[in-house]
Amino acid sequence: MSEREGSQRERGATTAVRPEGRGPDSREEREMSEREMSVDRLESRARVVFLVRVPAERTAAFLQAYERIRYEVAEGVEGHLVDQVCQAQHDPEQWLITSEWASLASFETWERSDGHRELVRPLRECMTEARSIRFLIRAETSRRAGPAAVAAAAGRSRRSP
Repeated sequence: MSEREGSQRERGATTAVRPEGRGPDSREEREMSEREMSVDRLESRARVVFLVRVPAERTAAFLQAYERIRYEVAEGVEGHLVDQVCQAQHDPEQWLITSEWASLASFETWERSDGHRELVRPLRECMTEARSIRFLIRAETSRRAGPAAVAAAAGRSRRSP
């Protein structure tokens, strides 16, 4: 068994089996191959989730601190892809900060840096509780661009406003 096959088996990857009666160039096989490549790309990406509590009287300072650092992180931290800050609908003191990274190692390198601690200090000072959870992204779903979606989009683009 090759190193790649062993690694795939450890991750629980499955091997594509060609459906009986289907040639190697079938649409189903091409789509399966595209999904497998997509999964391979996703497996290195990571999402970091912070569940935090911010008292109502600190909300403005919290949002100002986030505003001050967001582009510095987005444009200057290696491996950072995107982040969001969200407020719970029914508990305005409950917040979620989620960020996506090219790899968990990218996040951990940044988190261990002296610059990280200094940069996020104003944000942390607004929190009364914080819990961090790290995830490896295993799958992602978005709207498909299949023939029906492409045809519908083409029909919309031909209509005059």
